[in-house]
Amino acid sequence: MMMTTTTTMMMIMMTMVMIIMMMHILLLMVMMLRRRSMMMKMMMKKKKKKTNKKKK
Repeated sequence: MMMTTTTTMMMIMMTMVMIIMMMHILLLMVMMLRRRSMMMKMMMKKKKKKTNKKKK
């Protein structure tokens, strides 16, 4: 029983670690994409605002 429980626990721990790693990677990717999109949007907005102000 002990051996089986230990093996199962190890397997569960490994799976948990893998899931956590995947989640972290996904979060990092999303953050990077969001930052890039935000930066691009900000730049576009700033440019548009500047042009609008100049025109006005």
